[in-house]
Amino acid sequence: MANSVCGGDWPISDAAWDALVDLGVDVCRRNPGIVREDGKTPGLWYSGDKRGSLTTHRMFANTDCPGTWLDNHMQELAAAVNKRLDGGGGTPKPVATAPAKPKKPAPAKGRVAEFQSWMNETYGWAMDIDNLFGPDTKKFLYSHLSGALTFIPYGTLVDHFQHEVY
Repeated sequence: MANSVCGGDWPISDAAWDALVDLGVDVCRRNPGIVREDGKTPGLWYSGDKRGSLTTHRMFANTDCPGTWLDNHMQELAAAVNKRLDGGGGTPKPVATAPAKPKKPAPAKGRVAEFQSWMNETYGWAMDIDNLFGPDTKKFLYSHLSGALTFIPYGTLVDHFQHEVY
């Protein structure tokens, strides 16, 4: 996800919001096991912690990703994706509140730290997965690892595209 402004609350553009909703809808349609709070209906559930089907990097690793603005609008993201899945139209971006006075940016961690954070999340499996998957834990680990490995070329392509466009 590319931010429209570097620093401050790290907001995203309307186009990025629409693309994020489209991505969420596509992921839910391709993976019917991603469900809402009822545990049955395909869609997103943002609980604000690791229990939900929509999570953020900062729930699993020491990072500022996805930024304050997007982190504060995850509930709206889940609602927009679910509305589209239910046949509703439109994906209005949440109205931004008055921008906060930008804080002095923290020293840049750089790509290396962000990559390390991603590696820890992807391959560290620090969460207590036994309670989530029981006897199917090994199946989950294999699926998670194979999905992560197949994502690398796609993620690289998207990152390159964003650098060209933005």
